[in-house]
Amino acid sequence: MSSASWKQDLLNNLVQRDEAQQKDDSVYQSLQVSSLESELDTLRKDDTKAELEKALKQISQLNEQLASQLTKLDAYKRQSTSKDVQLSRMEKNIRLLTDGYKKLQDKFSRLQEETKMKNQNIEVVNDDLLSLQIENNLLNKKVEDLTLERDKLIQRWMNKVSKDAEVLNDANKVLELNRKTGK
Repeated sequence: MSSASWKQDLLNNLVQRDEAQQKDDSVYQSLQVSSLESELDTLRKDDTKAELEKALKQISQLNEQLASQLTKLDAYKRQSTSKDVQLSRMEKNIRLLTDGYKKLQDKFSRLQEETKMKNQNIEVVNDDLLSLQIENNLLNKKVEDLTLERDKLIQRWMNKVSKDAEVLNDANKVLELNRKTGK
């Protein structure tokens, strides 16, 4: 049973009780008034002044009691109305708070999902970065190896050119000697 339901049931029951009591009070009062009026008629017939005054006094007291009861009933009704207004405000506040709570829950869920997606994206980027770093290291190693190989080739080529130059120089010396001697 929801809080709004039992509160409304309680309020309805109080209103029904007050209405029933008011009906019963008016019936009771009217019966007493009728009874007193009939006694008054009897007293008039008997012409007993003391009994007549007593009956009038009782009628007056009953009228005062009736007025008092009606005043109390009005006060209860005002209190009930005031309580209804307070209850209505509280229910409205509860609805607003519940709506706000649901919105915050939805926002929290969305933020959690976004965070999860961002974390997954960060993992993918980190994996790509690591892969690229490994590839870069391999390429740097290959460049280093190729640079060493190039340097070796240049050195071998320089050595060969140097030897070829020596051979040519030696051949030129021999030719020159042969020219000088063969002249």
